[in-house]
Amino acid sequence: MSFKRFDKSLCKAKALNPAAKVVAFEPAKRTIRYLMENIAENNFDIDAENIALSASQGKATFYDTVVDHQTSASLNPAKEKNRTSDTTGILEYEVVVNTFDNYLKEKNISKVDLIKIDVEMHEPEVIKGMQACLSGGLLSMIIEVLNDDMGRQVSGLLKDYGYMCFSLMEYKQMKQVTVIEVTDEKWNYFFCQPQVAEKLKAYIV
Repeated sequence: MSFKRFDKSLCKAKALNPAAKVVAFEPAKRTIRYLMENIAENNFDIDAENIALSASQGKATFYDTVVDHQTSASLNPAKEKNRTSDTTGILEYEVVVNTFDNYLKEKNISKVDLIKIDVEMHEPEVIKGMQACLSGGLLSMIIEVLNDDMGRQVSGLLKDYGYMCFSLMEYKQMKQVTVIEVTDEKWNYFFCQPQVAEKLKAYIV
């Protein structure tokens, strides 16, 4: 496998499980181009959608950086406009947004096993747009939490759905937690139903 300037997790997921159906949502102009190049070069049948997920449908302003390899573009203006270390400037452009629930309906997708939400402080809005999916099955989620306020919002949105929460640790381990907060730069949390946790008990410490 070879990759060009792009988060490798999607392509690695496909390589580890060729039978998996993988869909990527990427609104950033440059990043979607890199993603498409990686998909083509590695001959993966990953669906790349040049849209953003949010709590509503339509269009929204997207905040990007001018540097070639960005890692923090977001629909949340606070993520980019309040960057104290930024010396390059911010790009603002319009992107198409959709809810996860509506996307599944449009594509006639009836089952989703896992979704990774890493949208730079826009995670609560994505979760608001997937309430039907959360109510209807055993969807598991990996969610990035960049600050404690985001953690509280995510907890509040998921509290009625029976999810267990685990802090993702090194060496393929995870620890159950009741409070979602940023500690020691551990930002990724795994949410799943008890049935799924039972299957993963060998990884729980």
